[in-house]
Amino acid sequence: MNKGIKYIILKVALLSGLFMFYTACQEKQDRIICKVGEFKLYEKEFNDRKNTYADDIQVDDIDQYIINQWAEQQRVKIALKDISEVKLYSNQVLMQEELKQRNLFELENHFIRKNLDSVITEREIQNYYDSHRANFKQTSFIVRALYIKLPDTIAQELNTEEHYLLKQEKDLKIIKEYASLYSTGFYFEEERWIYIDDLIKEVAIDTETKERLVKSKGEMIFKNNGDTHYINILDFRTKSISSPMEIERAGIKRHILKRRVNQLRKTAKETILEDVKKSILLVIFSLSVIHFGKTQIVGGNQPGQSGQTIDEIIAQVGDISVLLSDIEAQKIQLKSEDKKVDNNTSCTILEELLYQKLLLNQAKMDSIEITDAQVNAEMENRLRTLEQQIGSREKLESFYGKSYTQIKEEFREIIRDRMLSQEMERQVIADVEVSPNEVEAFFKSIPEDSIPLINEKIAIQQIVIFPKITQESRNNVIKKLNNWRQDINEGNRSFSAVATIHSEDLGSAKQGGRIEATRGMMVKPFEAAAFSLEPGEISEVVETQYGYHIIQLESRKGDDYTVRHILLTPEIGRQELTDAATLMDECYARLKKHEITWDEAVLAYSEDDDTKQNQGSLSNPYTGDMYWDVANINQIDPQIFGLVNGLEIGEISNPALYTDMRSRKDGVRIVRIKNRTEPHKANLKDDYNFIKKATENNKKEEVILNWVNKKVKKTYVRFDEQYQDCDFYYSWQ
Repeated sequence: MNKGIKYIILKVALLSGLFMFYTACQEKQDRIICKVGEFKLYEKEFNDRKNTYADDIQVDDIDQYIINQWAEQQRVKIALKDISEVKLYSNQVLMQEELKQRNLFELENHFIRKNLDSVITEREIQNYYDSHRANFKQTSFIVRALYIKLPDTIAQELNTEEHYLLKQEKDLKIIKEYASLYSTGFYFEEERWIYIDDLIKEVAIDTETKERLVKSKGEMIFKNNGDTHYINILDFRTKSISSPMEIERAGIKRHILKRRVNQLRKTAKETILEDVKKSILLVIFSLSVIHFGKTQIVGGNQPGQSGQTIDEIIAQVGDISVLLSDIEAQKIQLKSEDKKVDNNTSCTILEELLYQKLLLNQAKMDSIEITDAQVNAEMENRLRTLEQQIGSREKLESFYGKSYTQIKEEFREIIRDRMLSQEMERQVIADVEVSPNEVEAFFKSIPEDSIPLINEKIAIQQIVIFPKITQESRNNVIKKLNNWRQDINEGNRSFSAVATIHSEDLGSAKQGGRIEATRGMMVKPFEAAAFSLEPGEISEVVETQYGYHIIQLESRKGDDYTVRHILLTPEIGRQELTDAATLMDECYARLKKHEITWDEAVLAYSEDDDTKQNQGSLSNPYTGDMYWDVANINQIDPQIFGLVNGLEIGEISNPALYTDMRSRKDGVRIVRIKNRTEPHKANLKDDYNFIKKATENNKKEEVILNWVNKKVKKTYVRFDEQYQDCDFYYSWQ
């Protein structure tokens, strides 16, 4: 069972609002330690679990930890009761299979560590480089340019900064005179081209700056080690070059080692199970034998028995492999979602994987860069989403059997590769645009019986009023935080303990308020405070849209940082909520009496910054469109569905309590149906944007098709014979 399957099971068991669990955990008395529904944890099992966890788990309260873990397992069992017996059994089989796979993986790694030869000779490196030159192609710039290097003292005396720009005819003559008298480096040959890297090899500028300089045909002055460098780009071209072996040496070593590891892993897969079978007798109770009351003993080394393939490389794109487990994992996930899986499914999944690997391979050849900051930000966003879905960081760590940091390390390169593939695809289709004529032509090319049916859609508007927070409530929160800050600084309290008990950020409170983040992830006031601190220092009270915080910096490295924080939000009293509801009732009554128009009411009453300047129009958070598909509105926002269900165009809902999902603030709102479209066949008049998007997608598919078929001719691609008969969309051979 891979991570995808784990996620599915947890999503079913822990996220569904349909399951109500009765949990009764009590002090250890009699023989029952804890009860969840019909399941009971007895003292013997409790002690067995405690002995198992004792050396591996470091927590403050091991007893409570064991009880919590057991209780969650029983909740999963209860949740799974609503699944058919076939699915329940298949999940049990998957869990057993996953345990077997993990154990075999450990055996494989032990085999590899024992047998891996890590010594790589110069001859091996040279041979690899010679046979893979095509993979080391890089795009470089060749330029026509002026370059002069002068000592700083001379540069200050001469007017070089004005003349190297070559704005006047005399400037070149003057620069040449300076060069002949003073320069320690000079280049200018008007009709010859030179690689930019050769021209400015002494100038330490980053790739992005260099590319911007060249493409803009710009000028630059750079000071270094007592010299001033003047560069003036007159013209440029791009050209493919082979990266020198010295630059590729480290990467070549990694490839050779990876190849050895893959070979050892393949050997391990072929030998481990056989070795185990030879040493351990397999006892098989067949149904027919049991019927006659006998037991059949089968030795692992009997003829006709062979080892089971745990995993294997089934395809290759350049140096990037596709594993059988990649396909099987996706098939299992499709089955768990009740989606059709047939004989063509493996072919479909394999083609998508080949496409992703081709993008990744080309991205690496084109030296596309995804910064660590980008990867960290994307990874944190994904893990936070997963953490919220599973229930807590503790559950996430428990489920994967790894610490949060270990999970991040495991995800890091996977996410980087995905982002590289996405960036490569974006570059391939970056220039795709469609004209109105193309949109019309595309629509007319659709057969009449294939024109899509557009579901009923509605455009929604809202007015929101938030309860006013009193200054007294704000002051109380600030006072609490300042008192805690003082106690922590004086050593009377632990920041972690206060955060665990009092912080209203439930996601981080269980970790003692700990958050690992990257620049750009957190709201600006929070991040500004974090980057102003020294390790161990605690900030003054910081206000954000979520409330008030105190922040303690643990560590910072570049754009990555780890902090602890305590969040408190000012309390909203009953009177403040009543005042907001009263004001909304006033707005609602005036609208009903036609004393005020909707647009006027939005400007006069609404406190939602996202919609107030747009007549209250609420955009679909997934599509960005002002229209919501009635067929899936409940899945996107159940709060909206309950309000708009049954309303006609222009009709306004009754006031209702509301929680803003972005700011987490509670409020009161009314909504109005601005417009409603009937179900209909798509047409150019009513659905132009929809058809335009379909036209763009069709054109992008054509561009990608041509790109893939072109790249395949220059890229090593192979896949196993069992997939030779697949009806692929792209020409992989």
